[in-house]
Amino acid sequence: EAPAAVAPVPAPDVASAPPVWPFGPQGAPPAKTRKDEGPLEALEAFGRFFFAFLEAFADATFSTGSKKVKEGWTYGKGVEGMSMGPLMYELINTPENTDVYQRLSKEFAKGWRTPFVNFSIRKLSANILDTSKALRLDGLLLVLVNMLQTIGLGGDAVDGIPVKNKWISLLMDAVAKLGQQDPANGPREGVESLMRNMVTGRMERVTGTPMPIFLETYGESAGVFKFVIGPRSAVVMSDPVLVKHVLQNSQENYSKGILSEVLEPIMGKGLIPADTITWRARRRAIVPGFNKQWLKDTAKVVVECANRLCDDLERSIAASGTASMATVNMEEKFASASLDVIGKAVFNYDFGSVNRESPMIRAVVSVLREAERRAQSVIPYWYLPGASSLFSDQKSHEEDLMLLNAVLDELLRSASKTPPREDGHMSLLHYLVATKNEDVTTKQLRDDLMTLLIAGHETTAALLTWTLHNLMKPKHKDILEQVLSEIDDVVGDRAFEFEDMEKLPFLKLVLLETLRLYPEPPLLLRRCINGDQIPVGPLCKDVNGDSISILPGQDVFVSTWSLHRSEQLWGKDASEFDPYRWQRPLPAQGRWAGFNPAKAGPYINEIATDFAFLPFGGGPRKCVGDGFALLEAEAILVNLLRRFDFRAAAQTQGKKMGMTTGATIHTALGLITEVRLRNLDGEPPAERLRLRPVLATPAMERNATTRVAERLEPKAMVVPTAQELRMLFTEQAMSLKNEPIDYEAVEAAYEKCRQITSEYSKTFFLGSQLLDTDERRAVWAIYNWCRSTDELVDGPKAETTTMADLEAWEDSLQRTFEAAAKPLTADMHWEDLALAHSIRRFSLIKRAFQDMIGGMAMDLVKTRYDTFQELEVYCYRVAGTVGVMTLPVMGFDNVQNFTPELQEKTINAAMSLGLAFQLTNILRDVGEDARRGRIYVPKEDLERFGISEEEVLEAAHKPGLLYHEDKWKNFMEFQIQRCQGYYTDAESGIVGLMEVNRLGIMNALYVYGAILDAVRTNRYDNFSRRAYVSLGEKAVLMWKAWFRCQELASIAEQNVRSGRIFSTDATAR
Repeated sequence: EAPAAVAPVPAPDVASAPPVWPFGPQGAPPAKTRKDEGPLEALEAFGRFFFAFLEAFADATFSTGSKKVKEGWTYGKGVEGMSMGPLMYELINTPENTDVYQRLSKEFAKGWRTPFVNFSIRKLSANILDTSKALRLDGLLLVLVNMLQTIGLGGDAVDGIPVKNKWISLLMDAVAKLGQQDPANGPREGVESLMRNMVTGRMERVTGTPMPIFLETYGESAGVFKFVIGPRSAVVMSDPVLVKHVLQNSQENYSKGILSEVLEPIMGKGLIPADTITWRARRRAIVPGFNKQWLKDTAKVVVECANRLCDDLERSIAASGTASMATVNMEEKFASASLDVIGKAVFNYDFGSVNRESPMIRAVVSVLREAERRAQSVIPYWYLPGASSLFSDQKSHEEDLMLLNAVLDELLRSASKTPPREDGHMSLLHYLVATKNEDVTTKQLRDDLMTLLIAGHETTAALLTWTLHNLMKPKHKDILEQVLSEIDDVVGDRAFEFEDMEKLPFLKLVLLETLRLYPEPPLLLRRCINGDQIPVGPLCKDVNGDSISILPGQDVFVSTWSLHRSEQLWGKDASEFDPYRWQRPLPAQGRWAGFNPAKAGPYINEIATDFAFLPFGGGPRKCVGDGFALLEAEAILVNLLRRFDFRAAAQTQGKKMGMTTGATIHTALGLITEVRLRNLDGEPPAERLRLRPVLATPAMERNATTRVAERLEPKAMVVPTAQELRMLFTEQAMSLKNEPIDYEAVEAAYEKCRQITSEYSKTFFLGSQLLDTDERRAVWAIYNWCRSTDELVDGPKAETTTMADLEAWEDSLQRTFEAAAKPLTADMHWEDLALAHSIRRFSLIKRAFQDMIGGMAMDLVKTRYDTFQELEVYCYRVAGTVGVMTLPVMGFDNVQNFTPELQEKTINAAMSLGLAFQLTNILRDVGEDARRGRIYVPKEDLERFGISEEEVLEAAHKPGLLYHEDKWKNFMEFQIQRCQGYYTDAESGIVGLMEVNRLGIMNALYVYGAILDAVRTNRYDNFSRRAYVSLGEKAVLMWKAWFRCQELASIAEQNVRSGRIFSTDATAR
């Protein structure tokens, strides 16, 4: 039975493969005369006919399914590939001067060279596939095919999909570059680290580029190819015809696959990872919530949050000192504003993240990046027992999920107690609670909310970031001017309204063009359920025919990044930012219908572009919040662009904007932007700033405005509040930029710091061994600086130290902090280099270092302290500052510091620990200090217990005096109990530190606190006997610290479950 007539199909270039055909067709080599024909030619002709006959017989014997008429010919791929017999029949009946004839001739020649292997294997694979499905071994078959293709066998014989098997050469290239210096990331990691990155899914470190760009380069911009590595494979698609089939025409046959697997621990059965049955039910429940009236009411909420962002930017400009410009990271600002919008619109909850750093933002980004890494990992190592203990990233992931789940629990509790807004606007959470059916569990509702929280916040923030990035470019000045003109004409100086969306068409085109260049997400993941046969489109140049086969269980990556940037679809300027392109239709190509602007609905989407553009996905499972996302983006941009002028910061000029991915596309180093007020209607920007209320400036300024000597004046003798320090930490974390680093020189500098620490402070060095590598090195650098500072007034040359020397030392500190924002090179002094790297790595604040120098000034001129208030300032400056310095290194636990009040409690604990350490030193060294003419214990306390300074000085020089008297014992016991109170305060705040660093701090607290017990053991003789903790006691205390940290872990978990982490009362934790 002959196949149907062959449909005309565009022919590939066949010049390099002339057909071998016995009948002398046109285009073939000149036919030989009978005299020229030899026995070899005759044998070749006989072979062709013989194998054609056998394959025709095999085709009839092994054919599966009904012999229905096919549309076109599907030889060379799939399980219904055409064998040589039907090919020969087609050749006889096809005009010789056609492109179709040329393609048939080429395939016939290929079939002769590899009879059966090229064609009939697909008949065999059809039977194998049917058998494996019947035996439920289709997964095993896929693994077998993947393994064969990994070693270069099979090619596209089974499914017709080109295999890009270049991973071995890429891996060898990565191995060859091991140890080489990378200006941006330091020395390349070793083989062990390379394998660890592959196992943990950090493919961006292996490939050196984000996954969407890597796949585009790896596949050589092919419309479809298969990426195979070992037992795993993925079919990467960027052809609109294939994409349309997967997302719409046959979407029931495609699950979310690996996406569901990696998102299930995060979103459960929320809309994105849910199975088809759950998805249908939840979509019907959620979509009505995004109705037009809700969007109209929500526009007011979005404007409120946008105004809050604008006010924050104006305050930043006012506080900059020049009253004209502030440098900010707009990517962080957009993330904060988007989180606030989601909080108020969806949950009726104010996160307030614009005005303060929110741990929610980091948690959302982190869990999405972990999901991406799991999707790329070659081994699911996170299922290993105890993975969270073995891998720090898994522990952090657990903590981030704990935070997000705790937030959702709090939001649900709040929604059950808080009625809708007085204006009648109902948050989406209130709507879902009110319309929840009895069969909908609380867990399902939480899964829905988790999906809305993560997806709704992250994608809009990325859209705003990349839109502003493009509008700021000088070459897009005309685009920005048209946007501004449209905003001024439509909105003017009134508030943005929902109806304005349709009146701002060009702004919408700008947003859509951003989504084309930076799709969110850049990859859509699917998995074929029952196998599929898909017709190919115009981008599938490497496919030898009209369709490809997808095996059951095959993972599919829809690369929206490559699809949106295809030069064949969008033109040579496909990678350029051009919103005007949406005003021009695109012609059809093959099975792709092209782009027709007339088919666009509220916005240009996959329907108008026939799935060449997927701004919010495509098909039934596209994003349900597309209208809300565009509303939010337009409202925020309108408010920002009409009030401010944005330019790329000077330090970013001429530098390429790096990219990284974590489900969505982020900048590598932030969108560092210079923000200025826009001149509106002739109103001077300075006048607007004058009218703008500025947040109260903290009493403790970021930098000391006085010289060192002036810090000894009574008005300067104060201890900063935790609130002031919290504001400084937030500001510093946003101010430092990444610059090149000489990592070899940095490593050498840290090694010298390690040697100094181990030699001069055994206890401190022992405690540092319990920290992670980066944290351990930073505390060594801080200790080394503190020791050098202390040597100025307590070292061998202390007698010659003057106030001018301290001034010079502070000037050196200033240069080190300035160097932290510049390239770190080997020509820096090793002390400065180590500290500058720590400043950049952990955002250390300068003021703490300056205050320590102020403490040295007190040592330079003061030998007596009248009151404990004076001593407290001294203790803060010389020791409490160490707690403030190291607090960013130890790290805040995001869950336990969710509110500003709880974060301030952690800061207070750090300061208390520093004070306790210094008071312990003072009580231990009373005799030693007295022999140097110094008495640190407060004069008022001595007088309270009837002790004179003369008695203390005499006891220090004559053994056996004073310490055995009751008044001294009572005095010392009073001092010890006060000091232990600081230890207690410090211990209660350790739960606010990152869990991985709690043990090191707890151990130092116990060991240093034990010195007070040693003073008691010495019967309060701190004149002639040295109180110390033995090595055996330190070992016991380390075990005690470990057990206490286990208790803190339980307390931390209970804080989450009880909702105490949301308390504004610091005593609640």
